[in-house]
Amino acid sequence: MTIGYIVLGLLAAFILYRAFKNKNLPSVTVSEAKSIQKAKSALFLDVRTSGEWASGHVQGAVHIPLQDLSSRLAELDKYKSREIIVYCHSGNRSSSATQLLVKKGFKVKNMTGGYMSW
Repeated sequence: MTIGYIVLGLLAAFILYRAFKNKNLPSVTVSEAKSIQKAKSALFLDVRTSGEWASGHVQGAVHIPLQDLSSRLAELDKYKSREIIVYCHSGNRSSSATQLLVKKGFKVKNMTGGYMSW
């Protein structure tokens, strides 16, 4: 029973950590992202796997899987003056990508809810 409480405590701590970590992350809702896409005022960056990308994606998006993003940042340099909307399946991987891009000086927002909400 004690191990169960420890596991439950660790899980709760992890959930709180993720919520706090992403609290100040620049973000947009799917509704806002759709308006931005219609206006063609931002680049959409899909950080899902190739298989997920092949099953459907935001029209006009650039695809760089999260695991490749650090090594492929130079591909995004030409978009540094433009806003970038990052998305994945549900919003977790795109949160990590958004944090990385913010640190590198990009104007970037995470699309909450991810592609499954699109």
